[in-house]
This record gives sequence, structure tokens and C-alpha cells, in this order.
Amino acid sequence: MPVEHTNWRGDTYYLHEGVTNKDNARYFFSRNPKGKLSERIPDGYEVYEMPNGRPYARKVLIPLISEIEIRIIANSIPKAVHNKLVVKKRSVTVYIAEEMSPSSNFLSKQVLGEYQPLLRFVLTNDKCRTFDVEFLIRFDEIADEDEEVYEDQWICEDTSNDLRSLAARYCGRLPSDFLYDFDDDEID
Repeated sequence: MPVEHTNWRGDTYYLHEGVTNKDNARYFFSRNPKGKLSERIPDGYEVYEMPNGRPYARKVLIPLISEIEIRIIANSIPKAVHNKLVVKKRSVTVYIAEEMSPSSNFLSKQVLGEYQPLLRFVLTNDKCRTFDVEFLIRFDEIADEDEEVYEDQWICEDTSNDLRSLAARYCGRLPSDFLYDFDDDEID
């Protein structure tokens, strides 16, 4: 029986097997149930779902951030804020759901729209448990008069070894205080 994954939106994906140009095994999910399907998740891999629902077969991740630290961040986010956390080796990124459009059917699986990264906690010192708090500035593919294209950037806002205090201070302000979308007019 092929490996299937149903994401939070209710879409079913199938795990496919392939080979890279260097003849290494490659695993990927697709909504297409045809092709070379995998019967099992390979050893050392896990199914990982991005906030917007796209699943991946990735190597098992062992984060340096503890479960307690992850819970501190999660519990600091106001209950009314629809969010998902993405945990990587040295960071926890808070994704926030965009507001649904007025034409959205509130009974549909996609009520919340897409999730966007907004705030990130980065472990910068393992021994002291120091974290940077960063927020994302989105430039949305704008260019200045020299046609230099600006890319989205994470900007460090604060640093501390008191994660509980950082999380309370910054997660409590979500989502409105961190929505920075720059237009052409705002670029000097």
C-alpha cells in the first residue's frame, strides 16, 4: 500500500520515489497517485507538513531548541491568532494566517487562507540559551530605479537569554505590530 498523507486542508498526497542525477534516492509528495509510489517512509526520514499544507519527506530533524522552549513560544501567542510554528534546528518561526476574503465560504477547508512567516526566534548561544527575535520585512518583488530587486529580509529586533520574557513581549503583539509590506514609494 503506497504512503499517503492527508494535509490539514484535506488534500491527499502520495509519496513518490525517484533518483537524482547522481543516482541518489529522492522522495517527494505529489497529489498525483500515478508513478513510482513508495510503500514506506524511508529510514531516517519523516513526513513534514509546511504551514500551507505542502508535505515533504525530510530527514528526521533533531532541533537544538527544547520542547519546553517551543511551548513557551506557543503559549505566548494570543489564542485568537491563527498560527503554526515551524521548528528547525536553531529556530522557531511563527506563521500567521492571512485574513480570509469576504467571498470565502466559512465552511470550506481553506477558511484561513495562506500562512505567512512573521516572527522568528533564533537560538544564537546554546550554552546561555540566548535567542534573537527577528521579524520579516516583505518587499514583494519591488525594484528601485536601478532595477535592484529587494528580497524579503529577517531583521533582528531583540536578543535575550530570557525566552519567556521575549516571547511574552513579542508574541503578545501579534499579528498587527509586525506586518511590514513595503511598496515602491517606501524605498529610497
